[in-house]
Amino acid sequence: DGYLDPDQAFHIRMAKAFIFEQKVPTWDNLSNQGRYYSYAPIYHSILATFSLLTNIPVDVLIFILSALYGVIGILVVFLFARKLFNEQTALYAAFVLSVLGLHLIRTAGQSRPDGLALLIIPAILYLLYSERFLPAILLSIFQILLHPLSTAFMLIAIIFWMIFFKFKKINLNYKYFFALILITIVVFLIWLFHLPYPWSD
Repeated sequence: DGYLDPDQAFHIRMAKAFIFEQKVPTWDNLSNQGRYYSYAPIYHSILATFSLLTNIPVDVLIFILSALYGVIGILVVFLFARKLFNEQTALYAAFVLSVLGLHLIRTAGQSRPDGLALLIIPAILYLLYSERFLPAILLSIFQILLHPLSTAFMLIAIIFWMIFFKFKKINLNYKYFFALILITIVVFLIWLFHLPYPWSD
Protein backbone atom coordinates (compact mmCIF):
# COMPACT_ATOMS: atom_id res chain seq x y z
CA ASP A 1 0.00 0.00 0.00
CA GLY A 2 1.51 3.32 -1.09
CA TYR A 3 0.04 5.06 1.93
CA LEU A 4 2.55 3.20 4.09
CA ASP A 5 5.15 5.59 2.65
CA PRO A 6 4.89 8.83 4.68
CA ASP A 7 6.58 10.86 1.93
CA GLN A 8 3.98 9.76 -0.61
CA ALA A 9 1.16 10.64 1.76
CA PHE A 10 2.76 14.08 2.18
CA HIS A 11 2.91 14.65 -1.59
CA ILE A 12 -0.74 13.63 -2.02
CA ARG A 13 -1.78 15.95 0.80
CA MET A 14 0.18 18.93 -0.56
CA ALA A 15 -1.13 18.40 -4.10
CA LYS A 16 -4.64 18.51 -2.65
CA ALA A 17 -3.69 21.74 -0.88
CA PHE A 18 -2.65 23.20 -4.26
CA ILE A 19 -6.08 22.28 -5.65
CA PHE A 20 -7.97 23.60 -2.63
CA GLU A 21 -6.12 26.93 -2.47
CA GLN A 22 -5.71 27.29 -6.27
CA LYS A 23 -2.12 28.45 -5.72
CA VAL A 24 1.11 27.46 -4.01
CA PRO A 25 0.12 27.00 -0.34
CA THR A 26 1.94 29.02 2.28
CA TRP A 27 1.35 26.80 5.30
CA ASP A 28 1.53 23.05 5.96
CA ASN A 29 -0.62 22.23 8.98
CA LEU A 30 0.51 18.68 9.64
CA SER A 31 4.27 18.53 9.03
CA ASN A 32 6.25 19.13 12.24
CA GLN A 33 3.04 20.29 13.96
CA GLY A 34 2.69 23.07 11.40
CA ARG A 35 5.29 24.89 9.31
CA TYR A 36 5.67 27.11 6.27
CA TYR A 37 5.32 25.29 2.97
CA SER A 38 8.94 25.04 1.87
CA TYR A 39 9.06 22.03 -0.44
CA ALA A 40 10.14 22.47 -4.08
CA PRO A 41 6.74 23.16 -5.70
CA ILE A 42 6.91 21.55 -9.16
CA TYR A 43 5.90 18.01 -8.21
CA HIS A 44 2.84 19.06 -6.25
CA SER A 45 1.78 21.53 -8.95
CA ILE A 46 2.09 18.80 -11.62
CA LEU A 47 -0.13 16.46 -9.62
CA ALA A 48 -2.66 19.21 -8.94
CA THR A 49 -2.74 20.40 -12.56
CA PHE A 50 -3.22 16.94 -14.06
CA SER A 51 -5.86 16.13 -11.45
CA LEU A 52 -7.82 19.25 -12.40
CA LEU A 53 -7.43 18.59 -16.14
CA THR A 54 -8.39 14.90 -16.01
CA ASN A 55 -10.74 14.91 -13.02
CA ILE A 56 -8.77 11.96 -11.65
CA PRO A 57 -8.25 12.12 -7.85
CA VAL A 58 -4.69 12.83 -6.78
CA ASP A 59 -4.65 9.59 -4.77
CA VAL A 60 -5.05 7.62 -8.02
CA LEU A 61 -3.25 9.95 -10.40
CA ILE A 62 0.02 9.84 -8.48
CA PHE A 63 0.40 6.14 -9.37
CA ILE A 64 -0.58 6.60 -13.03
CA LEU A 65 1.88 9.44 -13.59
CA SER A 66 4.73 7.70 -11.80
CA ALA A 67 4.28 4.56 -13.92
CA LEU A 68 4.15 6.73 -17.06
CA TYR A 69 7.35 8.64 -16.39
CA GLY A 70 9.02 5.42 -15.25
CA VAL A 71 8.42 3.92 -18.71
CA ILE A 72 9.45 7.12 -20.52
CA GLY A 73 12.63 7.24 -18.42
CA ILE A 74 13.65 3.81 -19.75
CA LEU A 75 13.14 5.08 -23.31
CA VAL A 76 15.27 8.17 -22.64
CA VAL A 77 18.10 6.04 -21.24
CA PHE A 78 17.90 3.81 -24.33
CA LEU A 79 18.14 6.81 -26.70
CA PHE A 80 21.01 8.35 -24.74
CA ALA A 81 23.00 5.11 -24.53
CA ARG A 82 22.45 4.46 -28.24
CA LYS A 83 23.83 7.90 -29.06
CA LEU A 84 26.87 7.34 -26.82
CA PHE A 85 27.58 3.69 -27.71
CA ASN A 86 25.47 1.37 -29.87
CA GLU A 87 22.03 -0.23 -29.96
CA GLN A 88 23.06 -3.40 -28.12
CA THR A 89 24.56 -1.42 -25.25
CA ALA A 90 21.48 0.82 -25.23
CA LEU A 91 19.16 -2.19 -24.93
CA TYR A 92 21.25 -3.53 -22.05
CA ALA A 93 21.22 -0.13 -20.27
CA ALA A 94 17.45 0.18 -20.69
CA PHE A 95 16.92 -3.35 -19.36
CA VAL A 96 19.15 -2.73 -16.34
CA LEU A 97 17.19 0.44 -15.50
CA SER A 98 13.87 -1.37 -15.95
CA VAL A 99 14.79 -3.91 -13.22
CA LEU A 100 16.81 -1.54 -11.02
CA GLY A 101 15.45 -1.56 -7.48
CA LEU A 102 15.62 2.22 -7.03
CA HIS A 103 13.79 2.80 -10.32
CA LEU A 104 11.03 0.34 -9.43
CA ILE A 105 10.64 1.70 -5.92
CA ARG A 106 10.49 5.33 -7.01
CA THR A 107 8.16 4.83 -10.00
CA ALA A 108 5.98 1.92 -8.86
CA GLY A 109 6.28 1.17 -5.16
CA GLN A 110 6.54 4.78 -4.01
CA SER A 111 5.62 7.81 -6.09
CA ARG A 112 7.99 10.66 -5.25
CA PRO A 113 9.69 13.57 -7.05
CA ASP A 114 13.08 11.87 -7.14
CA GLY A 115 11.38 9.19 -9.24
CA LEU A 116 10.48 11.81 -11.83
CA ALA A 117 14.08 13.04 -11.58
CA LEU A 118 15.13 9.61 -12.90
CA LEU A 119 13.48 10.70 -16.16
CA ILE A 120 14.46 14.38 -16.20
CA ILE A 121 18.18 14.02 -15.40
CA PRO A 122 18.99 11.54 -18.22
CA ALA A 123 16.99 13.78 -20.56
CA ILE A 124 19.12 16.79 -19.54
CA LEU A 125 22.34 14.83 -20.06
CA TYR A 126 21.10 13.62 -23.44
CA LEU A 127 20.25 17.18 -24.52
CA LEU A 128 23.64 18.46 -23.35
CA TYR A 129 25.49 15.78 -25.26
CA SER A 130 23.33 16.51 -28.32
CA GLU A 131 24.23 20.22 -27.93
CA ARG A 132 20.58 21.22 -27.57
CA PHE A 133 21.39 23.64 -24.80
CA LEU A 134 18.23 25.74 -24.47
CA PRO A 135 15.89 22.79 -23.71
CA ALA A 136 18.59 21.36 -21.43
CA ILE A 137 18.73 24.62 -19.43
CA LEU A 138 14.92 24.85 -19.26
CA LEU A 139 14.68 21.26 -18.04
CA SER A 140 17.41 21.95 -15.47
CA ILE A 141 15.35 24.86 -14.09
CA PHE A 142 12.37 22.48 -13.93
CA GLN A 143 14.54 19.89 -12.18
CA ILE A 144 15.89 22.21 -9.47
CA LEU A 145 12.30 23.17 -8.57
CA LEU A 146 11.32 19.51 -8.62
CA HIS A 147 13.97 17.96 -6.37
CA PRO A 148 17.02 20.04 -5.37
CA LEU A 149 18.99 17.16 -3.82
CA SER A 150 19.01 15.01 -6.96
CA THR A 151 19.82 18.16 -8.96
CA ALA A 152 22.94 18.68 -6.84
CA PHE A 153 24.11 15.17 -7.76
CA MET A 154 23.29 15.93 -11.40
CA LEU A 155 25.45 19.09 -11.39
CA ILE A 156 28.34 17.20 -9.81
CA ALA A 157 27.96 14.51 -12.48
CA ILE A 158 28.03 17.17 -15.22
CA ILE A 159 31.28 18.60 -13.82
CA PHE A 160 32.93 15.15 -13.83
CA TRP A 161 31.46 14.57 -17.27
CA MET A 162 33.11 17.75 -18.56
CA ILE A 163 36.47 16.66 -17.09
CA PHE A 164 36.09 13.25 -18.75
CA PHE A 165 35.22 14.80 -22.12
CA LYS A 166 38.18 17.16 -21.88
CA PHE A 167 40.47 14.25 -21.07
CA LYS A 168 39.09 12.29 -24.03
CA LYS A 169 39.37 15.44 -26.20
CA ILE A 170 35.68 15.34 -27.15
CA ASN A 171 34.86 18.71 -28.66
CA LEU A 172 31.75 20.20 -27.05
CA ASN A 173 30.73 23.78 -26.36
CA TYR A 174 31.52 23.79 -22.64
CA LYS A 175 30.41 27.38 -22.02
CA TYR A 176 26.82 26.14 -22.22
CA PHE A 177 27.57 23.47 -19.62
CA PHE A 178 28.81 26.21 -17.29
CA ALA A 179 25.79 28.35 -18.16
CA LEU A 180 23.42 25.52 -17.22
CA ILE A 181 25.19 25.00 -13.88
CA LEU A 182 25.17 28.73 -13.09
CA ILE A 183 21.53 29.32 -14.08
CA THR A 184 20.39 26.28 -12.10
CA ILE A 185 22.19 27.49 -8.97
CA VAL A 186 20.83 31.04 -9.38
CA VAL A 187 17.24 29.77 -9.75
CA PHE A 188 17.69 27.61 -6.65
CA LEU A 189 18.98 30.58 -4.62
CA ILE A 190 16.11 32.81 -5.80
CA TRP A 191 13.61 30.15 -4.73
CA LEU A 192 15.44 29.50 -1.44
CA PHE A 193 15.55 33.16 -0.38
CA HIS A 194 11.89 33.66 -1.24
CA LEU A 195 10.89 31.13 1.39
CA PRO A 196 9.24 32.74 4.42
CA TYR A 197 12.07 32.05 6.84
CA PRO A 198 14.24 34.54 8.78
CA TRP A 199 17.13 34.48 6.28
CA SER A 200 14.84 35.93 3.59
CA ASP A 201 13.90 38.99 5.67
